[in-house]
Amino acid sequence: MVMWRGNPLCLLLQGPGLYYVDSDGTRLTNNLFSVGSGATFAYGVLDSGYRWDLEVEEAIQLGRRAIYHATHRDAYSGGVVNCKSPCHVPRVACMLEAGVSK
Repeated sequence: MVMWRGNPLCLLLQGPGLYYVDSDGTRLTNNLFSVGSGATFAYGVLDSGYRWDLEVEEAIQLGRRAIYHATHRDAYSGGVVNCKSPCHVPRVACMLEAGVSK
């Protein structure tokens, strides 16, 4: 059992899904999320490129573009994407039914 602020925190998951849990314990499920000071910039990219039938590689590229533009345009992020990739593109993990891939 995971405890949060002295209270048990449980999620009953009905198969794979994407969940956002905020600092107050609010739990939301949706097909995409963007949080933080650059979220509005990321949503601009996500809204223009997201569709239900994205292939895995297309989804990864969309996520990378959203992270890059959110970091570049957001004054509080410093305008720099720190990553270990030689092409200066953020590294992302992909959640698939079989598990997480990097």
